[in-house]
Amino acid sequence: MKIIINLGLLLAISQITESSMCYFCSDTSGAKGRNSCQTWVRTMNYYRKKFLDTKKFSTEKYVKNCTGFGSGDRRGACMIASIEGQNGVSSFIRGCTDGTTFFSEDIDTHFKDNTLQDNQTACHYAGQGYLACVTVCSPAVHGDFCNGYIIAAQTRCAYDIMLITSLICMLILKHFGLLTIH
Repeated sequence: MKIIINLGLLLAISQITESSMCYFCSDTSGAKGRNSCQTWVRTMNYYRKKFLDTKKFSTEKYVKNCTGFGSGDRRGACMIASIEGQNGVSSFIRGCTDGTTFFSEDIDTHFKDNTLQDNQTACHYAGQGYLACVTVCSPAVHGDFCNGYIIAAQTRCAYDIMLITSLICMLILKHFGLLTIH
């Protein structure tokens, strides 16, 4: 009961604030000890709670105000973006997006014709055996920090969904001969 009341209060507070708060961090590896953005759930929750308690944050510490980031319809949205190859994750990012800016320009072009629906994942073959995947969510719809874990509600995080979608995309690419797995 206490968890439900706290979760309800958290959702009410996040709807009152006019900011779009997102987790932000990046990894360049899936290796244990070098994958904090993917696995440091307690640390992310600590900085989220610290922000909710004080309404202050440090942009060096997992929390970022994405209000006004970029331009267009998806301005101030949160994202999870990853690039995976045969040897695992080579890039993993939580951050802000406007629906068109995710990685670098050469990879973003693969997503330019996609209108990512809220809280859905799109994957594209990025060349040389790499698969790029992006999940975008709107804090206005799903609450602040929608690009991270929600432990209290015991829900699946967007990262779990992204991994499943990535695997499905990789199997489809392999089936059509666009990806070779050794």
